[in-house]
Amino acid sequence: MKIKKNYDIFLSYTSTNIDNAKKLALYLSNNGFDVWFDSWNLIAGDNLETTITTAIRESEIILVFVDSNLLSSYTMRDIEIAIQYNKKILPVFEKNVKVFDLPNRLQLYQNIFIDYNNLDMFLNKLRTIDENFNIKYLLKNGQKEYYIGQYLKALEYSMRALEIQHKVLGEEHPSVATSYNNLASIYQATGDYNKALEYSMRALEIQHKVLGEEHPSVATSYNNLASIYDARGDLSKALEFLKKSLQIQVAIGDKSGECTTRFNIGHIYFENDEKEKALKSWKKVYAIATEIDYAQALEALEGLANGLGLEGGLVAWAEINIS
Repeated sequence: MKIKKNYDIFLSYTSTNIDNAKKLALYLSNNGFDVWFDSWNLIAGDNLETTITTAIRESEIILVFVDSNLLSSYTMRDIEIAIQYNKKILPVFEKNVKVFDLPNRLQLYQNIFIDYNNLDMFLNKLRTIDENFNIKYLLKNGQKEYYIGQYLKALEYSMRALEIQHKVLGEEHPSVATSYNNLASIYQATGDYNKALEYSMRALEIQHKVLGEEHPSVATSYNNLASIYDARGDLSKALEFLKKSLQIQVAIGDKSGECTTRFNIGHIYFENDEKEKALKSWKKVYAIATEIDYAQALEALEGLANGLGLEGGLVAWAEINIS
């Protein structure tokens, strides 16, 4: 059984509606949502009941397809599990199905009409029904625009998401802090380092208050601040925040995070023409990454060794002699 945590949507449907369910699953997936669809997620040999129960428990919204055949025993099972875990259930039906034809239990839920020739309208309706879903939609689109360099559009989506988060979650929620960090990254990409610092510090303030001083998210925020200071050329400040991040990661035993931070510390030393300190930091990364088999860090070290002209590629970090 392979269950991915925190699916956005679980699709429950009758066998006669599999083609339409697949069409919607593809549409939602292409729009950045994590969809649990049995044809994609069930693996031969899985215990069906256990897998379905876990998938529903880890999903935010349960979309129940209702066609002219109404509901099968399987969709009724999905509904019972969703009710058990207090999940948001949304019946989805076409125009040939009337609301009063639904089982009494489903008539209690808000429902959505679907036109498979206009799925954009369905998505917009879903966004108006569920504010948390709308937040995810805006954040995912902001992230997509950020990655393709459309920073103004990324800011627009992210700001709209933040506005709703303030209303739904309040001013001091970890998700609000994450949004502040996202905004900081966008402003950093535009070169507005003052704005980037402002939002990054807001995120850190919330995290300190809500999560405590030694939380992985706090360490991540320190890394983000270091990146901003590095970009504006303040290497001493960048190093200061990286060391704060490292202190947390060592204290909580976050080995992969420690690799990332030590790698970044090495780059700061290298930029500051302190090459021996840089090499020492990267050699430490090699030792930790080898110990925990952290492939991403080892790959980065191999590329770094080649870029520095060290003989042997990755092995050079084991052989390099640093006092």
